[in-house]
Amino acid sequence: MHLKACFLGNSDLRKQARQLENELDLKLVSFSKLCTSYSHGSSRDGRRDRYSSDTTPLLNGSSQDRMFEAMAVEIEQLLGKLTAVNDKMAEYTNSAGVPSLNAALMHTLQRHRDILQDYTHEFHKTKTNFVAVRERENLMGSVRKDIEREKRGQGEREREREEREKRNRRERRGQRGEKRERERDERGERKRGERERRERRERWRERKREERT
Repeated sequence: MHLKACFLGNSDLRKQARQLENELDLKLVSFSKLCTSYSHGSSRDGRRDRYSSDTTPLLNGSSQDRMFEAMAVEIEQLLGKLTAVNDKMAEYTNSAGVPSLNAALMHTLQRHRDILQDYTHEFHKTKTNFVAVRERENLMGSVRKDIEREKRGQGEREREREEREKRNRRERRGQRGEKRERERDERGERKRGERERRERRERWRERKREERT
């Protein structure tokens, strides 16, 4: 390969590598902020939820999850492009043929490889932390929902118990009312019986007086 062409080709690749590295740096900063805001939002909402009984989800996770997935895809694509550029730079470096130039290109290539490695490590670390927080929040949300369901179940059971007690009280009042009514009827029957007996005795005495006269 011609030395000048090799140098120019490698220069273009270094330019591409720097552009991709700058894009990655910005994307990773935004990605880290997103994951940090998710974690901090989780802590705030967790404290808030301790004193509230609403069933609102712990986080507005759906929008953050979409942003996370979109940014992760973009960063993975940029890392793939930067890897491809580094591979091409390695090809140019191996074909330079001049020891002094080869050493300089190797130094440049190693620097770009180190940057790629650092960005890849940072991306995977941030992504892993985000996924761990999200899984923990999903678990906590599931536990809170179970607790809320249990509370609602206890409330419903308590209302059912109160309703049963009310029905029982009404039934007991009804039974007492029926008993009092029966007692009144019985007293009335006894009074009528006594009255009839008195009337019969009076008629019997009346007939006796008439017979004596």
